[in-house]
Amino acid sequence: MSLPAWASASHPIARREQTLWGRALRPWRWVWIPLALLPLCCSAVCALSALPVALTENTAETWLFALGLVLFIGVWGLQGFLGFGLNLFLSIGASTLIARERETQNWPMLRITTLHVPEIVGAKIAALLRQSRWPIGAVLAARLFAAAITTLYAGGALYVFARAPEIAADTAALTGLWVSFGASAIALTAYFIVELIAGVFYNCGVGLLASCFSRATGAAVGITFVLHFVLWFLVLTPIQQILVPLIAALSAAFPPDVSALMFVGASIVSSFLLPLAFEIGVAAAAFFIVLQVTQGISE
Repeated sequence: MSLPAWASASHPIARREQTLWGRALRPWRWVWIPLALLPLCCSAVCALSALPVALTENTAETWLFALGLVLFIGVWGLQGFLGFGLNLFLSIGASTLIARERETQNWPMLRITTLHVPEIVGAKIAALLRQSRWPIGAVLAARLFAAAITTLYAGGALYVFARAPEIAADTAALTGLWVSFGASAIALTAYFIVELIAGVFYNCGVGLLASCFSRATGAAVGITFVLHFVLWFLVLTPIQQILVPLIAALSAAFPPDVSALMFVGASIVSSFLLPLAFEIGVAAAAFFIVLQVTQGISE
């Protein structure tokens, strides 16, 4: 199965975008350096806070715990800062794709070619994603490393817990703990991958939506940040704040065990699954609106 023509790097729109991105990004390649170094500063501060405990106890366990905590915070900070930089780049980059053509009066020239609007938009997004392949790969690697460190850290804690006599004697309970732990580690890794893909298309969709309603790149960038603020703080956050208390109130009518499971499930849905579904839904709606609106742009 071959890819569509607009996804190829040899497509004329893609070649033009690659040239423009190369010129625009050359002076800003250093920006990724502080995004990678800032987590090291966070790790250093964490190391200073954990150092007195390790020096006081001065045992292999406390030193291992301190080093593990420093590594844990450093890796999570790294993927967080790199993810922030990637989201920022994709949002700003996508917001310029159509607005730049309208600002330079090139959009009418693109429309009189044999290229259809979906092909033009698809080639521009493909070029942006191709330009972002190394940052996306870096964020993915950092997330997988964070998942591995989290799994290792939690596995060590579970191993210590499983050595308790009352747990070690119950083979069925011990097997269930390790199976649940393995399933959770796989689910965490899969979530990191799926959320990264959803986040990439969410940021591209929001930026592109702002771009098709703007005649200038500066206005498109500003609208993009406004859309992010409205979507996350005025739409998603209120839903999250309502969902957990609502489930907690409804769970009062059930037995304590069921009520606790309902509350944990609501917390997982509110913190992880709801934002993921929100990003996918917004991205799909944004691309649909863009393809409809750009058909009517004449200048």
